[in-house]
Amino acid sequence: MAITKMEVGIHKGQYQVRIQPVNPVTKKRIKIPVQYTGSKQEARKIEGELWAKVKGGYDYDQAASFVPDCLADFIDHQGTLRGWSKRTRSAWNNTLGIVSEYFEGVRMERLTEDVVRSFARKFIADRHLTVGPNSVIARVLVHMRAFCHYYVGAVFLRNPVPRGAINVFFKEEEQSLKQERYTLRLEEVDELVAEIKEELDFSNPLICISRLAIWVDLQTGMRPQELQALRWSNLVGDDENGYYFHINDAWNDVSKKLNGHLKKRKHGESRDTLPISYELKESLDKYHESQKQYLQEKKIVNERDLIFLNLNDYQKSASGFPVCQTSLNEMLKRLGDKIGIDTDLKWSLYSLRHTVATKLANTPGISYPWAASVLGHTVSVFMKTYVHVNEEIDGKMRNTIGKNGLF
Repeated sequence: MAITKMEVGIHKGQYQVRIQPVNPVTKKRIKIPVQYTGSKQEARKIEGELWAKVKGGYDYDQAASFVPDCLADFIDHQGTLRGWSKRTRSAWNNTLGIVSEYFEGVRMERLTEDVVRSFARKFIADRHLTVGPNSVIARVLVHMRAFCHYYVGAVFLRNPVPRGAINVFFKEEEQSLKQERYTLRLEEVDELVAEIKEELDFSNPLICISRLAIWVDLQTGMRPQELQALRWSNLVGDDENGYYFHINDAWNDVSKKLNGHLKKRKHGESRDTLPISYELKESLDKYHESQKQYLQEKKIVNERDLIFLNLNDYQKSASGFPVCQTSLNEMLKRLGDKIGIDTDLKWSLYSLRHTVATKLANTPGISYPWAASVLGHTVSVFMKTYVHVNEEIDGKMRNTIGKNGLF
């Protein structure tokens, strides 16, 4: 019977509620904890709630499992299903290590928003860490939200990790500012390009690779991995309408292979970059001839048709590897030092992307949807992530308002 009045034992006089449904897939009985109550009316109510849970898809077996075990299974399943890269899987495994430490012995059914909040605050206190958008705890909470979302409806009525958990669990004054990226002023852009052109030597293609890549990035704002995957066939256009890159691929420095698609885009999707100057196009043409001659002398075939093939390493060039991001960032910092860039802000290839976006945003009459499109973003992400106040515009606005103020 589902409801039984107990005649002996510690629950004597109480009503026992037990249901034994069968898993339709495994054909095995689902283990559901027995409950006790003081009245038959209450017992019938509990029985109805238990059956409603079962029919609604509540997974009692999963709910009784320990959080770290479920997360480990989730990582294995999703990693295989979605083809996670080594870097992505490594990040998730780091989260698993943290969850295993702080949620040892905690069952899935006990995972609530308050439990997650307590964990987040204790984790920060234990390790004396800062809280911010790019902090360790932010990444862990993003992972936990994705993991718990998988079990909404089966274990959770709603996700115990709220959207924007950092802002929910920590007050604004407890959070640190996100480190901003350095963006170049207009005169610094000119100085950087002048330094690149001065150092180019087309008789030695090895000298040109990183410098030309930085010049291309400074005019197009491409992501570094898109820059690495550039092929000569991607350079399209004509003298009348200008030249640009038609791109559809990106390089992965970790897996050492092409992704076969652009970031967060389906295979086959492509986009056109910003136009490049005729001067840069002519320099690329000169480099192309120099590169072909060098490869012919070394008996290397550029099977991937890469523009920025790593010529400095015979084995890597023969394997079709482009110049790595570390080398590009080191060259950028060296060039930055030569023109006097001294900053505590983030200074890397992504700084050039931010510089391009900022310039676009402050160009009179520019179309934001078009600007976002050539950078490979939605308008909202373009505005939120990449658009910064331009120093020249800031100065003009302040001079316009003047000493008398706005009113």
